[in-house]
Amino acid sequence: MNISTRLINCELLDGCFVVVWEGTDGSGKTTLRHEVEKRLRRLGYRVASYKTPSRTATGLFAVKHGNKRGVDPLVRMLLFLANTIDDSELMIKRVMSNMPDYFFIDRYYLCSIVYGLALLRRSGREVPDVSIVVEMVEGMGGDRLIRPDLYIIVDVEEEERLRRIAGKKSRDRTVEHDTETQNIVRKIYADYREKNPKNTILIMNEAGKLEETGKFIADLLISLRDSTRQELSKNK
Repeated sequence: MNISTRLINCELLDGCFVVVWEGTDGSGKTTLRHEVEKRLRRLGYRVASYKTPSRTATGLFAVKHGNKRGVDPLVRMLLFLANTIDDSELMIKRVMSNMPDYFFIDRYYLCSIVYGLALLRRSGREVPDVSIVVEMVEGMGGDRLIRPDLYIIVDVEEEERLRRIAGKKSRDRTVEHDTETQNIVRKIYADYREKNPKNTILIMNEAGKLEETGKFIADLLISLRDSTRQELSKNK
């Protein structure tokens, strides 16, 4: 993991360890996030979270217009990306007001980029490598964006994923139910993980193993946060 970047982020956010939860639709990332939050709180850690797309003006517009049938994939990508970037200020304020040990973001700008690239590729267009686009967005976003300490990419076998979303209410059902699109999403996340192995992990959220998986992640996050704080102390 890039320690220098993590230390800067840790220092700016008062020692808070930032985790972004990403993955395929229906993989159960929000349920898994809640399980990990519960476990960390039981152990005495303070946890705050933020979920996008939000109920802010940009979030509502992204969902309403971006999910309309026939909207260009690039337009959709930019709408959801605008929401995640616009909400970054609200996220920072939440961290500063709650002073958590862990801050969980349920989908951030990486998600907007990954799904945008997937839909563009699905429509037959050539797209750049995901890491190149992420670097561009982070470069232009500057200090406005929160730099995650860890990305958790959550996935599940396709048959189980389809079962989970069968009764789920959503305005984005075309994307959710399209296995080909979700497979492209998997590939793009895998490409990002390959280029960024030190701060990105893949979690297979298998059916019937919520508590076991939640414990594994909670233990991992405690270990990673402790090592980050130790490195920060050494560099003071």
